[in-house]
Amino acid sequence: MNDLTKVYFMIMDILMVEDDNSIVSGKAILSDLKNFALNYMLQITPSYLKKALVCLQSAYPIRIKGLYCCYAPTVFEKVFNFMKGLMPEKIRNRMFLYGENNSDKVYKHLPKSLLLKDDGGDNGSIADIT
Repeated sequence: MNDLTKVYFMIMDILMVEDDNSIVSGKAILSDLKNFALNYMLQITPSYLKKALVCLQSAYPIRIKGLYCCYAPTVFEKVFNFMKGLMPEKIRNRMFLYGENNSDKVYKHLPKSLLLKDDGGDNGSIADIT
C-alpha cells in the first residue's frame, strides 16, 4: 500500500510541475476498486490514512473537485466512511462511493467522454495508452 501511495503522490508532483491547470482548476480523482483485495484493506491503518489525507489536503496546492470510488467492495464502505470523517466538510461533500451494482451513477458527476472504455466511458482504453 505504501508503494501505491508513493506513486499517487509522484503523479500529483508531476501534475503540479507540468500542468498549471491542475492547480488552478482542481482535479477530480476517480478510483476503480474492482480488484481491491482485502489484504490491501488490512494495510490501511488509521494513522496511515490520516497522514495520507493530511498530506493530500494540506501539502499540495491542488484543489480536489471530487473523489469518486467506483466498483467498491462492501467492506471498503467502512474505510471510506472513516476516511470521510477525517476530511473537512467541504471535501466530504465531494466524496462519493459507488458499489459494484451502482457504479454507473458516477456519470452524473463525470461525463463518459472523459472516462476510459475500461471504465465504461468513451475515451480509449488502457491498452491504447500503454
